[in-house]
Amino acid sequence: MNANSATTILGVGLMLAVSVAVAGEDQGHAYLRELGKALTHARRLPLVAIQTSFSCPEDLSQFNGIPMATVETYLSSPNFVSSQERTYFLTGPRPPQMQGGGFPELTFVVSSAGAVERTTCHYAR
Repeated sequence: MNANSATTILGVGLMLAVSVAVAGEDQGHAYLRELGKALTHARRLPLVAIQTSFSCPEDLSQFNGIPMATVETYLSSPNFVSSQERTYFLTGPRPPQMQGGGFPELTFVVSSAGAVERTTCHYAR
């Protein structure tokens, strides 16, 4: 399997996996579980310019109310942390000299109670 087919499989697999929630599990948790698996796989790819095909979730409200600790259980440590935000870069490893973006940045805004208050997603420049 070459890098392009692995990337295509990863992207298509993620889209299929998150389009159907597992019985007894709400859509937000199902999406996070499958995204976590795909992101773990992508981050283990070799440190070369392999393109991944992640996209922003269509329904960002599906994460509202989920405890941030649960999000971190599924997605591991965020790439960027501020006082009320946790941001994940939905991409594989990127060499330090690589310029440009094009990959989604998924940001969870955390309430004082520690749950997701809202979520934003945009593509890095």
